Amino acid sequence: REGQLGHDIRLDSTDPVGVPGLSSVQQVVAGTSHTCARRSDGRASCWGANNYGQLGDGTLDDRATPTEVPGLEGVTLLAAGEDHTCAVTVGGVRCWGRATHGQLGHGTRPWVRERPARVVFGGCPPTGTVASGAP
Repeated sequence: REGQLGHDIRLDSTDPVGVPGLSSVQQVVAGTSHTCARRSDGRASCWGANNYGQLGDGTLDDRATPTEVPGLEGVTLLAAGEDHTCAVTVGGVRCWGRATHGQLGHGTRPWVRERPARVVFGGCPPTGTVASGAP
């Protein structure tokens, strides 16, 4: 009901529905009430609930249709947790959304990030895999 189906109608559906405006999708991930897609051009779009910035668009506004995550390029992998999202990019790992348990990996506050921010690895190099889940 927060728009996570991406078809601009805020209703539940027991049947698969198309997501208008998306093409060349390589990967889809979902959190509790938001959804994101990685496209073949290395960009990502997200939609659904955004009360903790989990869509990465710099706002806290819910979106019923896909909205591109600004400034996020070269995405090779996405992962979504309850209220946060992470991306492996050619420039490193970036996460955004709610981090009440440190899930964003920034090592600092604030606990909510509305835009992707680089994950701090503390001397360990990032891997090519990222996974996410509920806190």
